[in-house]
Amino acid sequence: MSMNTIVSGSTDQTVRVWCASSLHCLEEYKVSKPKSPVVDLEFDANKIIAAAGAEVWVWNRNRGGRVTHQMGGHGCRLYCLSCTESDVSVGCADGAARIFDLYSGRCSRILRCHSAAVSSLCVQEEMSVLATGSRDGSVQICDTSTGEIVARLLRPSPMREVECLQWGRNGHFLFAGTSVGRLCCWDIRKQAILWQKEHDRSVMKSLHLQEYGLETLVTGSMNGIVRVWDSSSGNCLVSIRPCDNSDTGSVSRWSETAVPQGGISNSSSVMSPLKQVPILCVRVGSTRILTSHTDGSLALCQIQLQELR
Repeated sequence: MSMNTIVSGSTDQTVRVWCASSLHCLEEYKVSKPKSPVVDLEFDANKIIAAAGAEVWVWNRNRGGRVTHQMGGHGCRLYCLSCTESDVSVGCADGAARIFDLYSGRCSRILRCHSAAVSSLCVQEEMSVLATGSRDGSVQICDTSTGEIVARLLRPSPMREVECLQWGRNGHFLFAGTSVGRLCCWDIRKQAILWQKEHDRSVMKSLHLQEYGLETLVTGSMNGIVRVWDSSSGNCLVSIRPCDNSDTGSVSRWSETAVPQGGISNSSSVMSPLKQVPILCVRVGSTRILTSHTDGSLALCQIQLQELR
């Protein structure tokens, strides 16, 4: 989600661009290779970059959605991606992170990080480091120029798959969510956990830190609950569910309808997500929270973040 634009990717091998205010589908892009679900993506005004199957797809939005690059060749399933201006890093099923040059489309570096699939990663461009989380339960930080592992924050644990990662804005903090519902924050300068919290042990599929204003952290879990956190203390400020206003009173208001990922057209046809539908992804803006769900729906929430503090 960026400004009034939402971009979604799905197991139906499509990427769709939506207007957040009208709920209209504006653009559609198709992954032409069979059995290649879209698992992660990033976008800007000019391009869309998506991990699908074993390849990275890059579409030019200004040239009729033409595919400019189709990067792969290693045959490993992809689980996640993170982009800079010139590179895209992907997490792979063989435990490696691969870095592709966005201009040439070539794989410029392979970072051997983990003993199991890299399930989440994020780049800190100013420090030239890449944080990776794995299904083996470990979190590591690599130097993107040398490939050297510079820090091991979590040791491998078969009971704790790392589902999501994100850097704090200043690059000093790293946040991670796990398959047992644990949320952790590390101070990278000390290579130590600053705080960690655990609620109901539901798989925490996604987290997102507000980009502007308050450093509010939002998480989404497979039990269908969205939680808003104070990123500095780790205190849970509120727990809410899409399309359920009973939890939070005037603090939040979920839209009564959600965008159906399954249907495309420029009509305003919408569908309501069921309560407690598992959440796959969550994004937070200055006044809105966006969630995507396993039933193919998207839900938007207007929320007064200032009232939570």
